[in-house]
Amino acid sequence: MPHATLSIRPLNPVGAEVCGLEACAEIAPGLAQDLYAAWLEYGILLFRGIDTAEQHLALSRCFGEIEIH
Repeated sequence: MPHATLSIRPLNPVGAEVCGLEACAEIAPGLAQDLYAAWLEYGILLFRGIDTAEQHLALSRCFGEIEIH
């Protein structure tokens, strides 16, 4: 990962925890690409400290277009 504060910690038996992600309402394009690549590699990502709807939406947009239900 090129982002100094971001690390991916594999979990057993599946998935990974994303550590060092600063919760914000906007995700930089390079970071979004790294998160997407980690999702493809691990299948399940665990994020801690995502507390608001705005943060959750910004993070969700890294993985594709959001569908309103």
